[in-house]
Amino acid sequence: MPLTATKTNELTNEINALVKFGIPQDNLHIPRLNREIEKIRDVDANEFLMLKGMLAVFQHDKSLMRETYDKAIHRSGRHPEILENYACSLMFSGDLKESIAIVRESIPTQSLILLAWRCGAYHTAYEKALLLLGDNIIQYPHLSNSKVFLEKNNLNEDQVIEVVDHIAKAVWEAGYHINGGYVASIEDDILHTLRVPASVPVESLLDLEDRIDDHFSTMENRIQRKGFSYSLEITEKSDLEAA
Repeated sequence: MPLTATKTNELTNEINALVKFGIPQDNLHIPRLNREIEKIRDVDANEFLMLKGMLAVFQHDKSLMRETYDKAIHRSGRHPEILENYACSLMFSGDLKESIAIVRESIPTQSLILLAWRCGAYHTAYEKALLLLGDNIIQYPHLSNSKVFLEKNNLNEDQVIEVVDHIAKAVWEAGYHINGGYVASIEDDILHTLRVPASVPVESLLDLEDRIDDHFSTMENRIQRKGFSYSLEITEKSDLEAA
C-alpha cells in the first residue's frame, strides 16, 4: 500500500474515533491532526480535502465540511470512496436525506447499506443488499425485518426517514452529532435507535428527547401510531475503552 494511502487510513481511523466517541477537543490534538492532514495536501489534494471534511464534523463546522467535500468530489470526478465518506459525514451532521440520496445513486457496499438502514431507508438498504449479496441476504434478517415492517403498515421509507432526519437535525442543532445507530424488531414493531458520543451529558440527552417528543406529539398522522418508536442512546464507555 502506498505511503499516502497508509497515512490517509490512519488519519481516517483517528478522525472516525473522534466522531464516534466525542473525545473532547484540546489545544494539542486538533492542531496536530491538522498538521498531519496538511502534509497530504501536495501529495493527494483529494485525500487532503476529504480528511478536512471529516474533521470538520467533529469540529461542528458544517459549512467547512460541505465546502471541502464539494471540492474533493468535483476534483476527483465523484470518486466512490469520497462520496461514501461524504454520505457518512452528512448523516453525522444531521442531513440524512442528502446522505440517502448518495446511497441510492451509488454502487452498493456494506458500509452504504448499513448507512441507509441507520438513516431509516429500510427499503433502499434491503434492495442494495440484495444487489450486493444475492441469496446471502438471508444472513441479515434485520434488513428484511425492517422492510417487512414498512409493508405491513403500508408505510414508505420516506416517512421513516422524515422522522429520523428530524431527530438527527435536533441533535446537531443542540451542539452534538449522531455517530451511528441500529434498528430492533420487537414483535411487529420497530425501535429505531440513534447513538450520540459518550461525551454527551445524560441530562442534555434527556432534555433533547423531551423536545423531540413534543415536536412529534402534535402530529395527527405520526408513524409512531403504527408501531414505530425511536430513542437516543449514548455510546457506551465500554465501547470507547475497547476501541
